[in-house]
Parts: sequence; C-alpha cells; structure tokens
Amino acid sequence: MSMFVRAALVAVLCLNVHAMAISADNEKPKLEGQHQIVGGERNGQPVAEADFKGATFRFAGNKLTGANKDGTEFLVAEFTLDSTKSPCAIVIKPTAGSDKDKELFGLIERKDNTIRIIYTGPGGEKPTEFKTKTNQAMYTLRCEK
Repeated sequence: MSMFVRAALVAVLCLNVHAMAISADNEKPKLEGQHQIVGGERNGQPVAEADFKGATFRFAGNKLTGANKDGTEFLVAEFTLDSTKSPCAIVIKPTAGSDKDKELFGLIERKDNTIRIIYTGPGGEKPTEFKTKTNQAMYTLRCEK
C-alpha cells in the first residue's frame, strides 16, 4: 500500500473519530422520568434539606413538573434543550403560576445517575456555571430507575 493511501486512510479515520466525539458532546441529556431532589441552592446559598426532602422533578417529553413531597406542584412548564451548548442549555416556559409564559433560562447536565439543573427567575441573569447568583435556583437530582 502506498504512503499516500495510508495517509488518506489515517486522515479519514481521524475525521470519523472527531465527528463521533463532537456528536457525543452534543447529545441531549436523558431526562425522562421522575427524579428525587437531593440538593439545592438559591441565590448563592444552600437550600436546607427540609425544604426539598421528598420533592421531585418529572420530565415527560417536553414537559417539566416540580412537586413537593405532598404532591403540590411548584413548577409546571414546557422546556426546550439546546445541546449545541456545553453544558446543555435549557429554556423553561412555565404554563401555570405567577411566571406563566415567561422564559427561564438555564443549564442542565446528566452524569451517570445525577442530573444538575440551574435556572434563573424572570429577568435574572442567565447562568453560565452550576453556581447560583441572585434570582437563580439550582437542584441536584438522583435519577429514578
């Protein structure tokens, strides 16, 4: 085999590996199901465990519902993901409550059985990392099986 053919094969192989790595990075995190909240932070401060213990987030299609341990919903919304951003960007649009039809911008990621989501309240600064500032909330979720 000529040196040119070998070099061409190596180049094609490298391009395929690079393309696979890019597409893997741009995948949307798998969110479907109901997940327990195991940690929280608001306005740069940790949320007391008593305030989130037993609460859940449920992702179904493009719907998101947050509920307290007694089943009271604190967030009912539709969401969209932008996996071209890293970490994945999320836009949450509440369909009920005082923030109905407003857009809440945030980030979301899943690593193994843990999901982290951070988002801003209406008019707040869009998060750029998983650390809250004023008018931002972040939750760590344990994925249910």
